[in-house]
Amino acid sequence: MAATLVPAMELVRTGLEKSAEDDARQLLALYAVTQVEQRLAPAADVWTNTSYSGDYAADGHANLRYSTTCSDAVVDGGIVGALMSVSSTVYDDANGDDALTAGEMRCSYRTKIGKYATYQNIAL
Repeated sequence: MAATLVPAMELVRTGLEKSAEDDARQLLALYAVTQVEQRLAPAADVWTNTSYSGDYAADGHANLRYSTTCSDAVVDGGIVGALMSVSSTVYDDANGDDALTAGEMRCSYRTKIGKYATYQNIAL
């Protein structure tokens, strides 16, 4: 019985670790999508290249940080004055240096929005 108990416990431990990692990745994805969605309407309304960064300490996740950029620059995937790229990266700042470093868990989302008078009128 002891010969089967040790491998079984190892399997349970590995499963719990993977489950916790999956939960963390889903939380990062949720926050990344939220950042992109929050920036779409203001980006369509004022059409300015901006960047945002911060953390989710208010939600109890001070170690989770985000960096969001709204840009119509060609280098960022936009078309000046016509197409804006909105991208967000949310990451687990495991080492606490307030910067995304190699090996830290992250999730990035990106979308684009066109410059249309309809979007600007709706935002009013």
